[in-house]
Amino acid sequence: MPLELRITTRLVLLLLLAFVRCVLVATEQPLSTLMQIFPYFKWLENIVGHFLPWLVTSFSMAPWGHANIKPTVVFGNCPWSYRLKKRITPAVRNRVAKSKKTVRKYLSKVGKPRVCGEPAVLRKSQVYPKGFGKAVRNFHMEWMAPW
Repeated sequence: MPLELRITTRLVLLLLLAFVRCVLVATEQPLSTLMQIFPYFKWLENIVGHFLPWLVTSFSMAPWGHANIKPTVVFGNCPWSYRLKKRITPAVRNRVAKSKKTVRKYLSKVGKPRVCGEPAVLRKSQVYPKGFGKAVRNFHMEWMAPW
């Protein structure tokens, strides 16, 4: 079995365990993986979909403090995930434009992965912004408050 399918199979098992334990789950960028067409995932979607809604939310992390405007897709069973979608204001666009640094990933002539630009900026772009983490925490705590 290819590595991608083994990883997806493990993710499906973890998602099933999370749903059984009533844990809220959000999977980032599921559309850029094989997950949507994977038979075990379709099975999980059918089983869990009878009990909990599958929510798909597309939003940008730029309003939360990220240096990129590109959309992020999240799906799972978090009932508050729609609240992550915020309007991209002109102030956010200006902040992103001023902080933008070009970082390119490419393969060298011998097939070795290379990075052109500032690696520190690349590492920073791979981290969730603090504002996003605080928002997720606050939305979750508001949702759990009545319990």
